[in-house]
Amino acid sequence: VYLNFPVHLVLICYHPSTVILWGTNPKDIWVPYRYNPIMTSQSESVRQPLSAGSLLKRGQYQIRKAIGAGGFAITYLANQVGWNWPVAIKEYCPVGSVRTGGHVVCGPDTSTGEFEQGLKGFIQESQLLLRFTHPGIVRILDQFEEAGTAYLVEEFLDGVTLESILEKSGPLSFRKALSLVHQVGSALTVVHGAGLVHSDIKPENIFLCE
Repeated sequence: VYLNFPVHLVLICYHPSTVILWGTNPKDIWVPYRYNPIMTSQSESVRQPLSAGSLLKRGQYQIRKAIGAGGFAITYLANQVGWNWPVAIKEYCPVGSVRTGGHVVCGPDTSTGEFEQGLKGFIQESQLLLRFTHPGIVRILDQFEEAGTAYLVEEFLDGVTLESILEKSGPLSFRKALSLVHQVGSALTVVHGAGLVHSDIKPENIFLCE
């Protein structure tokens, strides 16, 4: 039985022949090296990301900067303390939520029920993503809850999306396109084998690594 679940997976491809399934849906895309703050409403200020130097999970991770924001989460570049290893951390912080007293809570335009339902889905999805070890699927390193919300720790990818390549250089050659199709298909076979449907395959969700 396949679950039509909007899995937040990124497909990884490598030059000239490798891909990562990237976990995002249209409202929650991770944008490498760029942070786009999102206005939650006309009456509410911008969601505030965690400040540089903030520590998570009892000091295991240290935030360096926010690098992306979407409808449901803010993504950070962080270090794994002790190893000085860069990781990407996705924080459940949906549009309409606010940060108060160090905790993420629903704002005046969002109901507690909606916030908690979204949080439950985020945690469920994180647990599902921990299953995958395919080289074409972004690697999930950790998942934890604190400060009234949840966090997903992923490997930090060095590269660009297929969308940005197409915008800059135009259509791919037949050989390159065929290589990407094979890589994406291999990763999706693993996802489907786990009973999940990605449901959002498109150039901005395919990440090309060096």
